[in-house]
Amino acid sequence: MRGKGEVSRKRKGFTGLEAAIVLTAFVVVAAVFSYVVLNAGFFTTQKSKEVVHTGVEQATSSVELAGDVVGYGWKKSPGNDSGNGIMLGFIEDGIFYDSFSLTSASGTEVKAVVNNESAPWWVNVSVTYKNGTGIYTAYINITNGNYTTFENWGSASCFFSYPPTDIINMEEVNRTNVTSYEIYVRSNGTYEWQYDGTQKSDKLTIVKFYLQLTAGEHPMDMDGITLSYADSDTYVGSLEYVDKGGDAHGMGDRKKLPMQEGEWTYYIIGSEEYRDSDNLLELGEKAEVTLVVPEGGVGSNEEFQVEVKPASGATLTIKRKVPPAIDYVMNLH
Repeated sequence: MRGKGEVSRKRKGFTGLEAAIVLTAFVVVAAVFSYVVLNAGFFTTQKSKEVVHTGVEQATSSVELAGDVVGYGWKKSPGNDSGNGIMLGFIEDGIFYDSFSLTSASGTEVKAVVNNESAPWWVNVSVTYKNGTGIYTAYINITNGNYTTFENWGSASCFFSYPPTDIINMEEVNRTNVTSYEIYVRSNGTYEWQYDGTQKSDKLTIVKFYLQLTAGEHPMDMDGITLSYADSDTYVGSLEYVDKGGDAHGMGDRKKLPMQEGEWTYYIIGSEEYRDSDNLLELGEKAEVTLVVPEGGVGSNEEFQVEVKPASGATLTIKRKVPPAIDYVMNLH
């Protein structure tokens, strides 16, 4: 029993263990808070980088003009004709080259040029093609046994039922003991056109230009492009794409173009080192773009504008003025 005037000696305080526990709790909380803050900062920084990158990508054009813009004063004069041995396309060491198209076909021939090592050898390719409204696939197999049949244009049984009017693609399936090859396909038949390069128009009716990737850009899918056209009294926000690249590419030789007003097409060209058979515009390649001017064409001394709108990247605007005198072929400035 405590007497009067005595002071109690009992005291409550932290032991070493309790202090350590509290300190540890503070450290853990601080670490978690720091992690949250840092993570939020990193996230914000990453998002900022993505926004900047996207902004630069959208503000920078994926493509640029390569060379001149060429105009044609061909007269719209629809017609048709027939011919034998019209080249539809060929494949060279796995790369497909499109050519002309027909409206009807009565017979098809194949020619092969093969450099081989030793027998037995063969090269097998698939051909995806049109006949009327139908799409078919056939296989051409050139071997050491049948090579003499196709060295100088031979009839191919794979096309007897449905002769090709237009080749969509040719792909190599396989080859053995063959160092290089070329396989050509041609048909007899009829073809139509809308514009005649032997008759002059009083207006600019066709425009052709070439595109290439800008420096540092990734391959671009040409099927994702939209083209628009405008002049003083015409505006078309989206020209219609048609699969006539081979016809447009060969229009200078054939002097015929089977395309309608307001349509456009493309044909990818390049050296053997770079060119392939896909729809991507890649390093070392150029896309030849051909469009038919809407509303019958544009007259002398008039200005017009074509916009190339990629799926990603800034729009490429092409402005030109029609010369005072319309000719068959003109360099537009």
